[in-house]
Amino acid sequence: MSGDIRCAVAGVAVLGRGFADWSQFLALLTGGESLENADFSAPRPQILPANERRRAPLCVKMALETSARALEMATLAADDAACVFASAWGDTELTDYLCRAVAETEVQVSPTRFHNSVHNAAVGYWTIGASCHRASSAIAAAEDTFSLALLEAALQCQSENIPVLLSVYDEPVTETLYPMMPNREAFAFSLVLHPDSAGGFGELRLSVEGAADRWPQLQAQNLDFIYRQNPAARALILAETLAAGRDRDLCLPLSDATSLQLAWRKHNDN
Repeated sequence: MSGDIRCAVAGVAVLGRGFADWSQFLALLTGGESLENADFSAPRPQILPANERRRAPLCVKMALETSARALEMATLAADDAACVFASAWGDTELTDYLCRAVAETEVQVSPTRFHNSVHNAAVGYWTIGASCHRASSAIAAAEDTFSLALLEAALQCQSENIPVLLSVYDEPVTETLYPMMPNREAFAFSLVLHPDSAGGFGELRLSVEGAADRWPQLQAQNLDFIYRQNPAARALILAETLAAGRDRDLCLPLSDATSLQLAWRKHNDN
């Protein structure tokens, strides 16, 4: 496939049950051991002061941790890159709390929790905590959040000719909301795209085509339960592709009528 949009992958980070960083993720792909009984540890992003770190929701902590690690791998500062943050459902624990609060006869809502409930809370924490003055976006698109956010980030990278940080994240859903949003897994993924397609890990080529029926099958079967539950974990299809280091073509659902055609090329073959 010859893509209309081209950019390099300069840095990557991933966080989920059984893997706290990229090196642990690579080890899991190699070992193939089951993660069903593995633990998940909430990260402690160091760009936040201790008091802010205590108050920050889980999804914010995950997004900030992977964002910082991806930029570190890319050897870029936060202010070098525009950013696109994306979550299908945002902070569902706070959504549950707010719904319960407004259902009460006497409505009382914690100002701090209300402040954290907005969908762009994570990118707000990032731009302030990391001193990023570049353009920022917050995206939500249900099951297709990852593919839409990847397209947005790649378009910005190519059209503005600047690095772009992409961060996708979703947390476990409360029992009340679970029937509508069935997810019990925490997952975050960050990617740094660079306009110099000759650098980094290799090159991504993307174009928008006709509809796709379903998300591709994940090759890493031990991660499939996360991939199927958590919308942000659709990023695992790209994470395992980058980890394998081999050329691969993918077709990702983008909307009811469109798909994102993605070609990963380890080496520039222009």
